[in-house]
Amino acid sequence: MYEDENGAYLLMVVVPTRDSAWAIYEKEYRLSCYEKFLVRRFPSKVKTLANRILEEEKRSQVSKGGDNL
Repeated sequence: MYEDENGAYLLMVVVPTRDSAWAIYEKEYRLSCYEKFLVRRFPSKVKTLANRILEEEKRSQVSKGGDNL
């Protein structure tokens, strides 16, 4: 996680792709004002946010891939 020059908090999450154990991509996520407040107030919430983003990406991969699981 880092703060850009505009003061926005950006969280980078490395996401494994659904079809390959080796291929990964990075997802940049801009925290909302509320999420920024939470992270500033409770730094341990970063892990919770990262896990939520990772789960959303996994669900997105499944929905894009159809029923190939």
